[in-house]
Amino acid sequence: MHTPDVHGLAAPKRLWQWLPFLPLAVVMLTLTVAAAMRADIGALFDEGSITTHASACILMGCALAALLGWRTSCDAESDRSRIGAALPWLLLALGFLYLVIDEELQLHEHADEALHIFLAIRPTAWSDRIDDLIVLGYGMFGLGFITLFRHRFAALFRQRRLLRLTAAWFAAMVLLDLASNAYPGSVARHFTGPEIHLLKTGSAVLEETCKLMAEWSLLLVLLSASPARGFIGALPPADRVVNSAQAR
Repeated sequence: MHTPDVHGLAAPKRLWQWLPFLPLAVVMLTLTVAAAMRADIGALFDEGSITTHASACILMGCALAALLGWRTSCDAESDRSRIGAALPWLLLALGFLYLVIDEELQLHEHADEALHIFLAIRPTAWSDRIDDLIVLGYGMFGLGFITLFRHRFAALFRQRRLLRLTAAWFAAMVLLDLASNAYPGSVARHFTGPEIHLLKTGSAVLEETCKLMAEWSLLLVLLSASPARGFIGALPPADRVVNSAQAR
């Protein structure tokens, strides 16, 4: 009787367990190459840099995955209830498309500047945190949206580990962004110019890394709930594969 290749089946499952950390490996490789070439590391992680475009690509992937979820929801429902059942997925996709535009055009940054002009206030370390709070608002609104329609997004909530990772990376990104606005004032009194530059570069790297990790984890959550889940979720858990092989 043919014995299944347990190791051959378990290996992709182990690979999948490390997949959420792929952006972290890419960032480490980028830092290594940049350091070897003596390139300006900070320029790689500024607004409008290559990391911004990478972030927009991941968010576009989230939008496409949400559209696949919309299509799945349409196919699963009867004609009478199809529109209402699929609408949350479609709105989620449109939300991600907005985030792509925001990422590329820096809409939340411009909203911060416009608010300063409208209120006729000078930018300070505290008022400059408005754009960070807008980003926090994006996350809170998204969480509230999927919670409100949790009966439509039930497949997302099954990925609890990835959702926790997404929330943790997002919270770290916002905290780093809020903290970095204090550098020009309070930190300048205790460090020299080169030290402040190094500190700002380091915080920018960490902040962008957390953002990419949060977006990537969310993309994996969405893919697991879409028709593309066969790409990452076709295999059963490794222990189930082993038990099935032993039973044979």
